[in-house]
Amino acid sequence: MDKDGQTDMTNRDVLLVTPWERKGGLATYSDYLVSELRNECNVSIFAWDYESLLARGSGQAVFDFALVKSIRKSDVIHVQYTFGRYLLSFFFIALLGKLMRTPVTMTQHERFDNLPVPRLLYLWHQFLYFFVDEIIVHTENRKTIVGAYHRPNVTVIPHGVLEHGDVEREPRDINDILIPGLVRPIKGHPNLIGALNHLPENVTLTIAGSASSPEYGTELKELIESAGLSERVTWEDEFLPEDEMFQRICEADLAVLPYEEHTSMSGMLAHCISWKTPTLVTDCPSFRCVINTEEAFLDGRSSELIADSIERVNNESVQGEIIMEFEELISECNWRRVSQMTSNIYETVINK
Repeated sequence: MDKDGQTDMTNRDVLLVTPWERKGGLATYSDYLVSELRNECNVSIFAWDYESLLARGSGQAVFDFALVKSIRKSDVIHVQYTFGRYLLSFFFIALLGKLMRTPVTMTQHERFDNLPVPRLLYLWHQFLYFFVDEIIVHTENRKTIVGAYHRPNVTVIPHGVLEHGDVEREPRDINDILIPGLVRPIKGHPNLIGALNHLPENVTLTIAGSASSPEYGTELKELIESAGLSERVTWEDEFLPEDEMFQRICEADLAVLPYEEHTSMSGMLAHCISWKTPTLVTDCPSFRCVINTEEAFLDGRSSELIADSIERVNNESVQGEIIMEFEELISECNWRRVSQMTSNIYETVINK
């Protein structure tokens, strides 16, 4: 350890296997992590971005000489695990690690208990964990997807939050509501759109992000039109660069993330926290493990209930409590701290 009690990993070589060259999602997450992690250790990237639908998750991309060579010369492998991309591939990566005596760490980002054949997927992942030295999850709730046998090898490291310096945020009257990020069926857009019919006519909604599919985009646009809300809903149906997304978050009076209850940690929530923008989130286990104020939670089961929560937060003291909670989270979960915790995991698995 160094004089500050931190583990010295500066001479260790880490291979990070992750989506990297795309926009958003795990690629952005990894970019934030690596920018700080390179102060802790030597990080090489194996970019796992594009595959055909026939190849995705099949393991074919593992049989790449560059990847095999990188595994062999690394001190530790860290895979940013996403279900669809690594379903079979992860097994081969971890197996190569074992054969070459290179420890394997994975960050389990996704749940699978809400997918088809969840029991089969659960058993498959319990098998995979035999080849893993340490599993990283973002919340205590996420540990439940790991069976009791493997749970001693699970470490909770929070989702990182950016530090923007001296951000000043004061409570505001709620006129402009924002729901940022990729527009997917699990994110609760229909009920949030419908909530406008139960709020004063001066309240507007901005949807900042592209639809996950043309069909779903069409469905939501038809809903907006049929509800007579075309003048009150602005939809920027495209991928927004980071600076533009940050601008939308700062400009919003309130962000609302009415995701389904099985959701995991949200990168957009982390951005809202980083700018101290008051945010309402679904009352679900994953978010309960992150946010420690009742004022930030909503019941997203109906448009009326969402509207009630928005009205409740249109209050200076309520918003002030959320802002103070976000200030604490920035201090506790900034990327510098997350990278130090991650580096400590690397040293642990190397020394096992």
